[in-house]
Amino acid sequence: MENSKSHLRYCILYEYQLGHSASEAARNICNALGEGSISHVTISEWFKRFNQNNYNLEDKPRSGRPPEVDIDQLQALVKSDPRQSTRCIATTLSCHHSTIARNLAQLGYRNLLGALVPHTLTPRQQNQRSDICMSLLSKHRRFEWLNDLITGDEKWVLYVNTHHTKAPMDRTSRSAVAVVET
Repeated sequence: MENSKSHLRYCILYEYQLGHSASEAARNICNALGEGSISHVTISEWFKRFNQNNYNLEDKPRSGRPPEVDIDQLQALVKSDPRQSTRCIATTLSCHHSTIARNLAQLGYRNLLGALVPHTLTPRQQNQRSDICMSLLSKHRRFEWLNDLITGDEKWVLYVNTHHTKAPMDRTSRSAVAVVET
């Protein structure tokens, strides 16, 4: 049986109403629900609360607590634009980007190289690449190009200077639904 917070709190209240001390209550609850199910310190804090005639078993509201994310809204944002970053989604949902990343992981998304995003070239780099392409095209056709291949991650690719970004994808399918993390 899983010991939920509310179940444990009712057990603490019951022990308090029986007139037991905090250490006695901790011993009784651990004997009934399993060793380490609750600590003596936790029971002492609840007993202090009960001594002040506060029998509310809910948590007190805390300032600065991170906002909860609406999972349906998060999934809708991912499906509407799968290439947006976790930071963009976090701005839209008014929360921290690590909260978005954690919720995406819980939803079964993972980071993969989802797309090739070329970086912006300066005019000098554009001219240089154009010159290189022209020189390669003007050379005689040869079959030694296999020596210019670079292998990695069990794939054969020609070296192209593009910027790869990570994107979470649904673990259950191989669909291209992804969110780019920059």
